[in-house]
Amino acid sequence: MKNSTLKRRFGLLLLLALACVPLIAEEEEEEDKKTPEQEELEREEALGKRLAAEQEIKAQFEYSFNEISDKLVTVTCTSNRGRSFGSGFVATLNGKTYLFTNQHVIIGADKISFKTAYGETLRPRGVELAASRDMARLLLADGTEGFEITSKMSIGSPIGVFGNSEGGSVATELYGKVTSVGSEVVDVSADIVSGNSGSPVLNLDQ
Repeated sequence: MKNSTLKRRFGLLLLLALACVPLIAEEEEEEDKKTPEQEELEREEALGKRLAAEQEIKAQFEYSFNEISDKLVTVTCTSNRGRSFGSGFVATLNGKTYLFTNQHVIIGADKISFKTAYGETLRPRGVELAASRDMARLLLADGTEGFEITSKMSIGSPIGVFGNSEGGSVATELYGKVTSVGSEVVDVSADIVSGNSGSPVLNLDQ
């Protein structure tokens, strides 16, 4: 008799517990629901934190934009579809100086102009396209100064991305850190935007 009573009580308690679960879940869902004002406030706070982090990284760079403006390139392409923009940079490799950019920036263009952020027009002597990568290099005249390409990169290293952000023909600066390093790909936290295709990723030493 006692066992039967205990079973009924246990069964009743179990049913009550199960019956309460949906109510608790509904209350939690209501608590998790945010107003548009709260969501906007969170977005503003996240943006503020990101901008503060960028400024902290930028402060570590000892060279200024003006000091490297002759090595940063704005690429302007014209075709029957109109005009498009991209970025590039001047760097030395194996004793030669090249203008580097992405293939998709220049492929299909009828006319291409390359101008440094300093205002100088560059006239490449030839172009080479990588067979398996979205990369193009254009040979420049001897004596042209460029960045030195590094093969060393570590996770957490501060980086700067200097390019033609948003395709506005105005070189801008974005800052972040190296988040992962692979055999062929390096990921960074900087907010890459339209127009940055072909931009250099620079470390503290350039």
